[in-house]
Amino acid sequence: MGGVNDEQLRRAKNMLKSMMVMQTESRVVAVEGECSLGQQIGAEWLTLLDLGRQYMSQGYKESVQEMCTKIDAVTREVGLSSLRRQFS
Repeated sequence: MGGVNDEQLRRAKNMLKSMMVMQTESRVVAVEGECSLGQQIGAEWLTLLDLGRQYMSQGYKESVQEMCTKIDAVTREVGLSSLRRQFS
């Protein structure tokens, strides 16, 4: 398995942070009423499930900024070690 260079790691982090922010924004838009009732209910359930998951695992709801800070802190070594554990 080849190594991951700095540019690839930077892109992966940016992609993950972008996905997190977009996911949060799409839920806010749906809950604010700019989507159909079915989409609103679905978004509200996803938000509740996410809140429940975070409270159960961490005891509090992380802000987007906290999540982005944690993503930025990931090094190549930590990322590759995590991937190896996940896929072995």
